[in-house]
Amino acid sequence: MEEFSIWERISNDNTKQVQMLSWETNGKTNLQQNNISPYLSESNLSTYEAVYHEHFHHQFSYDNLGFIVSHEVIIQDILHLVTGTSSNSFVYDPIHMRFNPKVQNIRIHGCSAKSINIMMGRFLNMGSHIRRLDVVSERCMKAVPVYGLTGAAFGRSLSSFIMYIQKSIVSIAESSGEQENMIHLYHAMDDISLVIERIAAFCYCDVSDSRISELSPNQKEQRDNEGFYLPFGSKILSEIYIAAETIDLTRSPFLRAVFLAFLDQSSRPFFEMLSSWLGTLSSSCSFLSINEHYEYIYPNEFFISNFKVDAISVKDDGDEFWQGGMEVDIECFLPTFISPALARDILEAGKTLRLLRDCRPDHPLCNSGAVLSNMIDRPWNLDMKFLFIQGDIDEMHDQLNDYLRNMTIAIITQDEQRSSEIAYIRDFYQCKMTERKQKNTNLKLVENITQFITLDSSAEDPTIMLIERFLQAQSSTSLYAHKEYILPLGAVIDLVLKHTLICHCRLIDASILSIFFHDLDLRAHLNVLREFMLLSNGTFVSGLTDALFSDNVDYGEDFTANSNYGSKFGMGLRLNSRKTWPPVAAEWVTALKAVIMETILLEKNNTENDGSQAAVGAWSRVNDLDNLLMFGVRIDMDHCNDPNALEALDSFCLNYKPPYPINVIITPSSLDKYNRLFVFLLRVLRMGIVSRHIYRLLHDRYLIDDKDTAEDKNLAQKFRFEAQQFISALHGYAFDVAISSTWTHFMKRLNKIAKEAKFGVSREHSRNASNASSADNQSFSSESIDDFNDNDNYDDEYLSEGVKNLESLRAYHNHILERMLSQCLLIKEQESITRALNRIQAIILEFSKQLLIHRFRTFDTNMRHEFWRNIKYLYDQFRSEIRSLIKTLVVLDEKVGGRMSMGMKQTGNYDKKVDNKFLQELLLRIDFNGHYTKSL
Repeated sequence: MEEFSIWERISNDNTKQVQMLSWETNGKTNLQQNNISPYLSESNLSTYEAVYHEHFHHQFSYDNLGFIVSHEVIIQDILHLVTGTSSNSFVYDPIHMRFNPKVQNIRIHGCSAKSINIMMGRFLNMGSHIRRLDVVSERCMKAVPVYGLTGAAFGRSLSSFIMYIQKSIVSIAESSGEQENMIHLYHAMDDISLVIERIAAFCYCDVSDSRISELSPNQKEQRDNEGFYLPFGSKILSEIYIAAETIDLTRSPFLRAVFLAFLDQSSRPFFEMLSSWLGTLSSSCSFLSINEHYEYIYPNEFFISNFKVDAISVKDDGDEFWQGGMEVDIECFLPTFISPALARDILEAGKTLRLLRDCRPDHPLCNSGAVLSNMIDRPWNLDMKFLFIQGDIDEMHDQLNDYLRNMTIAIITQDEQRSSEIAYIRDFYQCKMTERKQKNTNLKLVENITQFITLDSSAEDPTIMLIERFLQAQSSTSLYAHKEYILPLGAVIDLVLKHTLICHCRLIDASILSIFFHDLDLRAHLNVLREFMLLSNGTFVSGLTDALFSDNVDYGEDFTANSNYGSKFGMGLRLNSRKTWPPVAAEWVTALKAVIMETILLEKNNTENDGSQAAVGAWSRVNDLDNLLMFGVRIDMDHCNDPNALEALDSFCLNYKPPYPINVIITPSSLDKYNRLFVFLLRVLRMGIVSRHIYRLLHDRYLIDDKDTAEDKNLAQKFRFEAQQFISALHGYAFDVAISSTWTHFMKRLNKIAKEAKFGVSREHSRNASNASSADNQSFSSESIDDFNDNDNYDDEYLSEGVKNLESLRAYHNHILERMLSQCLLIKEQESITRALNRIQAIILEFSKQLLIHRFRTFDTNMRHEFWRNIKYLYDQFRSEIRSLIKTLVVLDEKVGGRMSMGMKQTGNYDKKVDNKFLQELLLRIDFNGHYTKSL
């Protein structure tokens, strides 16, 4: 007999297998015929209810076994509860702002009240949070004065989110149908309830009061009154930003999406204020005046305190532009994502834009909407807002580059002589855009990604659209998912907010600097101050010296012809022979006005004779200069009434009225500093005339009394020599070191800045901008558009010099004035040196006075001895003061290195490369060859 293999035996075995009670055989046995499961876990609720009564409903049990609610009813009531609506089983307590069950110990068939307490507690808390957040949103939207426009925007966004959650819950219930049970509903609501709880905790209205300890007493009081706490205005943005930044994207993607949507929607009013301040409007917006938005801004909501400029006040007083109320409001909380430095740049750019609107109303930046609408044939949108997804940020950068390109061309086309540069800009950008298109040819964003929850109303609500967009981006598995990547908030701030703001600010700043240097001739006005107020023009100094200081000594006249001269030595007796001092102000102004007129006329004649135009920055380019510059006299200065005192000319001043808007740089406060320098230099100039007079008074032709001894004569000559050496040293130091070298360095820097401010031309190739053939080799920077892509490295040399906008230009100008005041020893911290210099000059003036008296008086023996005792005393005092001054200078030079920082407030990082050891210069000139230090 043929044997079969074991496999064949098994295949031919028809023996009926025994049905076993297992999960695999479930449903195949007769036990399922009556829909009764053999397993306890699959039994219906009646089984559990019977077990419950058997164990708990007996003679020793409590009477209260719980209030039984049918399963279908409790599910419907829970759905009402979690959407914030009262029902048959749950009621809202408005006093405590929470839901409570109508009866205690609610239970369902087969379950005790204790077994479902955790689930019921979660549902009650969720309903309470929904109801409280509904109150928060409604209150924020209605109480705008309390929470600001930002609070109202947050309230609208929160209200949209609550409606979104409510409809989502309804959608979940409808999709489950009659099969929904409490456990399924509990797990379906788990993530949503946690999100709702976090939002309630953010508003300080969660049931557990988890953050109540973080509030101050005043904030707790507001929380008790309102039922929640939210700060005012932009503080809300900072709170949302911090909350969103702390959420883990991988663990809580839905919560992160919600807070990012809140941040985007709540920041819209703030960014509208910011756009209004910087004058940026999209093509879809009707153009409104910048100032029209200010009336809708509640106090302390925006970090800039005033949007309006009083042009009339600024035209009269340039300091009003900087002190007229437009400033960073110290009472307003600066948003976390706006750094103080960026806020300062925004402030100055907005102020500059208002100045630009007033002095150049036809400038493209003053009406950017109309200009770009004519240049761009498609809608454009540069509204400032948060962008979190990489693809959106890339698109924004392209739009911003288009804006900068077209605005640069619009600005440059105002100058017809720069047509070659305009052509180059167009070609440059055409190449750039072609490169970008080639790189992005194969990049397409994937659409129709599965949505988290589909709602019909989501397409109309921006908050819901953003939430769904973020959830789609997080779940994207496309090959181009990098375009849907949500960036960290720190990167968003740098790539979106900071990038956009710096682009707008630098465009405005570059425009105004170009206008000030090339259209308004700022350097010419500064050179007026240099030539006249800093006594650098030879013709003016000569005429001023002749009018103020010339007297009989210069013209060889007899001293005894008019004895009045004897008491006003070196005080301009050729002006008028006067018996009183000081002269009437009108006489001063009338007599000295001729000096200004003569200087201006001579400069114009020299220019005409040369047959050439005045150079750029030449002060002769200033129109109507004779009316802008005039002498004046300060009143109520009693210490100036002594004609022999060093302060006799301190009431004398030179006034300059720069035209608007130059006066915002050359402000009245800066002119006060110029006048302090003018008075100091006038003293030095007077001392130079005095030293010349002393020389003539001691000359042999003015016979010294024969009875004077040789020792006395030698003493007088020695005194004269040392006094003249001191005056020459002071004169050379003041005019050559303190003024001339500092101003030369200042103008070199300004010339460099002016070249850089030639709008639309790269710094490296600005000298060749007119040569169209070299355009291919240039690297354009408008202040280069590509450079805007690197905010921190943009024009490093330009930023290192500290002059990037109008305010920093004014600060640099003031810095130079402070430096010259410091080098002239005129600041408060240098008063000890200043007093020593004044005492020395007063001694020299007294010496000259004594010599003059000696010349036209007849002395007896006693008077002669008294005279020489006075001269010797003055000489000893002179040397003592010189030694004291030198000792002070040596100590200060060793202590601080002679640097200009001694006692002077630093205003910027402007002059690192300049040798500021001016004290050594002064010491070297006064103590030449160690003449005085040897005797110390």
